[in-house]
Amino acid sequence: SYSGRGCGYTQETRWKGLWPRCKFRWAAMPKNASGSGEQQTTAAAIAQAPTYIPTGERGFDHVLGGGLVESQVYLLGGPRGLGKSSLLTAVTHAYARSDRRALYASGEESLADVGATIARMNAQTEFMDVMVGEEAGDIDAVVDRAKTLKAKIIVLDSLQVTTASDVDGDEGSAAQCKAVTNVLTFYCKDSKACAIMVCH
Repeated sequence: SYSGRGCGYTQETRWKGLWPRCKFRWAAMPKNASGSGEQQTTAAAIAQAPTYIPTGERGFDHVLGGGLVESQVYLLGGPRGLGKSSLLTAVTHAYARSDRRALYASGEESLADVGATIARMNAQTEFMDVMVGEEAGDIDAVVDRAKTLKAKIIVLDSLQVTTASDVDGDEGSAAQCKAVTNVLTFYCKDSKACAIMVCH
């Protein structure tokens, strides 16, 4: 268990905010640790192997060293027509094929276009949820759907057509891309999900 610096408040998991008594932020330490109560920050103390989430798409997992890393956001870039959407459709399907929830949000293609790709790749599964059009272009709507589904893999296709409603700027602008990335990253860190954003 962990205790707050100076207040003695304890809980089983590491605190991620203000302790309710002493109000120190990020002031967590093992309850049985000795010393002044400072966090240990040596490389040996904080070293922790990443938790991989295998997608089931062998080649993709091999390139990433074992799968997607829990709580991380990835950026997949390349020119149009290269096959990014097809690759991520295959990856999402491979993950969902094991009865695990995944979300594919495409703000660039119609439902018919995405459906045609899914049919061509024989990627039909009830565990792969699809968002398209204006709804898929709203990062808050995407995150809300991911929360509802408890999806552990989210594909955002693409970053340039997705916006955050509380930020000024056209879709694809630096401000919007930054805001969308921040919202998605915060969600992944909080939920231990993974996200892949497509960028042209």
